[in-house]
Amino acid sequence: MAVGTPGVRRGATRVVLVVDDDPVSLESLKDILQASLPGVEAVTAASGADALRLLAVRRVDLIITDYRMPGMDGVAFLRAARAQAPDTPRVIITAFPELDAALRAINEAGVEAFLTKPFAPGTVIDVVRSILLDAARRRGQQPPQPGAPQRAPQTPDASPAAPTRTPAFGSKAGAARSARPDPRG
Repeated sequence: MAVGTPGVRRGATRVVLVVDDDPVSLESLKDILQASLPGVEAVTAASGADALRLLAVRRVDLIITDYRMPGMDGVAFLRAARAQAPDTPRVIITAFPELDAALRAINEAGVEAFLTKPFAPGTVIDVVRSILLDAARRRGQQPPQPGAPQRAPQTPDASPAAPTRTPAFGSKAGAARSARPDPRG
């Protein structure tokens, strides 16, 4: 994106908004995304309120937020973000995986994926790549990485960095999509 020009695209740049009240998590995720996904610019906000102000002036291609934050939690933020940018995919991350929290995120905020901390960097990279590719296809745009292979469905792993799976989700990190009707019919 051109500096100082909200909403103007340059090439295949995709903007990912990362929201987390923990500065270490926020910067780590930003660094992982920008280092691992060419054509991705990560912008950050330390609260839901800050993120909503940013969304008012800048278009983003994906929102990733922490679930537990002071003031406005991740689901409340994503509900408000959904009203501002209804076509922008949303992902929620949490260190406190609970089925009720996952269902609330899906039903109230329309999340594409629900990831649990700690997660391996490759997991979040795969989820982000998959969602951005899907969004680009829906919009008829060039994917952020031409020729990038699609993410293969993930299988649960016994390592502590593997995303937690619940019966509400299949073996794929983006399985939250199946909880909502497919708009394409």
